[in-house]
Amino acid sequence: MKQLAFLILILVGGSDISNIDNSSTFDELWEELAKLENKALYKSAYEIVEQIKEKAEREGRSEHYLKALIYKSKLSQHIEDKDPAEYITDLENELKTAMDPGFQAILHSILGELYHNYGLNNIYRFSNRSNTPNKSKESYFNSLAEIQERSFFHFFSSLNYQGEASLGDFDILFHVRDTEKWFLEAKDLKEFIAYRALYHFMNSSAFVSKLSSDF
Repeated sequence: MKQLAFLILILVGGSDISNIDNSSTFDELWEELAKLENKALYKSAYEIVEQIKEKAEREGRSEHYLKALIYKSKLSQHIEDKDPAEYITDLENELKTAMDPGFQAILHSILGELYHNYGLNNIYRFSNRSNTPNKSKESYFNSLAEIQERSFFHFFSSLNYQGEASLGDFDILFHVRDTEKWFLEAKDLKEFIAYRALYHFMNSSAFVSKLSSDF
């Protein structure tokens, strides 16, 4: 079995992209995107990832669609000045329309980790009331407690997945790594999702609102 690590922030973009058209394969599009990103041509890379996203939606390829969403958020940070919370909200909106159970489970797991990381990265900000953002009933980012609760919600929701998808169905989102103690072998997507949640809650930093009280 493979030892797998999840690519939450996959891999680390203009240029002439006239050689890319609707007949291009996913492999060709991802290869072109990688070239543009390596050259720091982020706007052009963003155009490519939009093509991939549209192609994946049109052809019902949820694995490519999900990877495109992740890359889109990543590349946006180079060309837009947005709070990371906005990227998380974008993924929340994608979850509302997601139909594939495996896609939903992975997205829940990703969102659980993203909320957690957002909380960790903003502990000092939230511990200083003068820097706390304005309250909003429509936001999950008003306090560390709310962020932690949302993180928990998504991790627990990912565990509701009862499908039988193999890891091969979403192989594009994983990569093989050498032996590291926190990588676990998983025989299918359900088991992999469970391992991610298990490792998250085994870490004391999962409770970000408790950590903030230590400062």
